[in-house]
Amino acid sequence: ISSFRLINGFLSFFSESQLASVFSCQNILEQFIMVLLAAAELDSVDELIRREYVSYRFEYEEGFHLQKEKKESRWIVLKNVSSPRAKQSFLDLIHKLRRHEQALNTVLMYILEDFYASRINSNGYLFVLSELIPEPDDCSPQRLEPFKTLLSEVLQPHHWFLELDENDNIADQKYNALHVCLVVRTIARLARLMREHFHWYLYDSLRILLQSCGSTLNCINESTELALDMVANSQGLSNIEQLIHHNLDYISQQVTRCLRRKDHFRDGMNILEAVLRFVPYETSNVLESTVTPIIMNILDSYSQYGERNSIVCLRVLQIFIHSIKLRYEHIEANTADTCNEKASTNLTEQIERLQTLLQREIANESDDVEFKPDEVDEDMDQADIDEQAEHETETEVEENKDDEELLLPAHVKIVMRILTVNFKHLASTDDAERIISLCTLNEGIYVLQSYENQLLPLVHNIWFNFTERFSDRNPAVVSNAFDLLLTLGRLAKDFIRNRSLDDVLPKLYKFMIEHWNADASAHQVYKLQCKFLTSIDELVRNLNFNEQQLDSVLEVVRLYWEKCERRELKKRAAECMQRMRTINSLAVFLKCGCKVVLQ
Repeated sequence: ISSFRLINGFLSFFSESQLASVFSCQNILEQFIMVLLAAAELDSVDELIRREYVSYRFEYEEGFHLQKEKKESRWIVLKNVSSPRAKQSFLDLIHKLRRHEQALNTVLMYILEDFYASRINSNGYLFVLSELIPEPDDCSPQRLEPFKTLLSEVLQPHHWFLELDENDNIADQKYNALHVCLVVRTIARLARLMREHFHWYLYDSLRILLQSCGSTLNCINESTELALDMVANSQGLSNIEQLIHHNLDYISQQVTRCLRRKDHFRDGMNILEAVLRFVPYETSNVLESTVTPIIMNILDSYSQYGERNSIVCLRVLQIFIHSIKLRYEHIEANTADTCNEKASTNLTEQIERLQTLLQREIANESDDVEFKPDEVDEDMDQADIDEQAEHETETEVEENKDDEELLLPAHVKIVMRILTVNFKHLASTDDAERIISLCTLNEGIYVLQSYENQLLPLVHNIWFNFTERFSDRNPAVVSNAFDLLLTLGRLAKDFIRNRSLDDVLPKLYKFMIEHWNADASAHQVYKLQCKFLTSIDELVRNLNFNEQQLDSVLEVVRLYWEKCERRELKKRAAECMQRMRTINSLAVFLKCGCKVVLQ
């Protein structure tokens, strides 16, 4: 801290011209930059290789910028400067240099020259360069030339085409992930500085940032979200959605171009996924007309391209189904309200009509005593006509069943095609593919809930591979399988009841019993435990457990309630018991005694 403050004092002591003269000495300049690099050495933390395989809809949160910058500190960690005070002193030193234009240009050009030549410690250089970028209000347009040079450098392909896929070389994975995060960070700060002058670099930056959004690495995903938001603000737009809408023609052209070239297919899919994440598909007719043909083309050529790029294809199909689900949830909710109103009106009319007919029958009852043969013949003829009409109706129903698939809505046909491609990956040897496949099925089944003739055969087809996922070694896979089971319990109740009780729940109980005292560092196991204790009562209701089946569930819940040392799990188990009381209070009392009843 004292060393940083001493250097900071020297920077404040010299005038602009004096400091430029000092830095004109090669030895002093090199020593100063060596100090900066030593302090800027970054640690390779495990957060850099944390992955999220399932894509998600981006939404702004309250205090968005603050939260994202706090998250940024999880992977940008200074190795040699640990305390917050020391880190702040180091940053104050760099920020002090921003005020001296000539000295700043000298340092920038030296670092860039060394950056081109050596490529050694490039992550440290990138961190220093990103911190040297001044605030927009402190920099005039005449000072932008060195920063344009920096922007041209970080947009070069060798900063982006790095190995980021999972492999055995963890050190290289961490280094490459950190490098991309720092480049993204630098672009964001340059966009904020250059404002309208950034327009000339916007297309190249958008292409690169949207490609990075498709990464399964959390750090790159979150860095890119923050960068896109800053780019949008620099162009006078309020959010990322507006940024993409204003440049949708270019983005669509870029996606189409990438998908036509095998070596750029993955890049095109990553851009498409980013568009679906940031722009609500259900609110944009322009986006629907642009994206839907591309999705259909992917499905048509999946055997050609999809097998080699399965992860990116599955992520795009998953976020697309998520968008369809959100869209038609809203439409069906409005339709249901309208149907309820119509049904109520029709019921009232029918009651009034029946009352009128009943009054007529009572009034005419005395006139029917006399036997009239002509009327009997007429009644028999009418009965024959009614029988013939009924037979014709049955024939029409059978024909309608045959034509039902042709009459399905377009979005249901698309979902069925996607799920047909998707569920084959349930048996994949790749954990990521299994997780995405389960998540996509979970989203798609909601879309099919009103189409039983499509839903139930699909459930039958996936069932074997689905049940095998509950024996998976990866708890994240089991957790996603449990999510799908809960959804099936809501939508297919009786159809899966016996199958679930025989094939699924014993495996799930076994997992919960084996891991009741799991280590606190096992985050995925903990998430599944919380999910089970929070949701199992819903499954008990939906599948209508009998007393013996309920007893098996209570045995697992009681284990966590009585023996688990983690306070949160113990609390959730007690709350689960309370909810179980509303289902069968006697069974809970017999299993757990009066303690849970009194809690």
